[in-house]
Amino acid sequence: MDKNDKLNKIINEIKDVLTPSMTHLFVGGDLVASEKTLKLIKDNVKKNYDPPKKNIKAYTIRIKINKSDDNIININCGQLTITPKLFIGPTDDDGSQLFIYTRNDLLKNGYKMSHIKKIIKAIKTDSISYDKNYISISELLNK
Repeated sequence: MDKNDKLNKIINEIKDVLTPSMTHLFVGGDLVASEKTLKLIKDNVKKNYDPPKKNIKAYTIRIKINKSDDNIININCGQLTITPKLFIGPTDDDGSQLFIYTRNDLLKNGYKMSHIKKIIKAIKTDSISYDKNYISISELLNK
């Protein structure tokens, strides 16, 4: 199988991990909602999620694929706060970062749910730099 075939196979399998063009909400390491927009995520949480006793952190994941770009996959991870009244939004200590997969990253590392978990953990523990516009997945996986 040549590189292009392998890349196309990985890209086709991405939706089996997390669907691109959807917003995915994780709380406590678990996927709790996937919707087209953040507004729909908020509506979903208000209808289907028990209010927490205190503020808790949640993480949104948005995946974008651009086959013609060198950075073939962009994953934006944002940290939000869910309040006891089920308000969902950023507070002063919340942030976001863009993680990228180059073609070589994708061929070398593939695309796995464990990568998403590492991205969330990096945001949660503040173990990444926010000075850069993005962080390569290889840099994160090699930490």
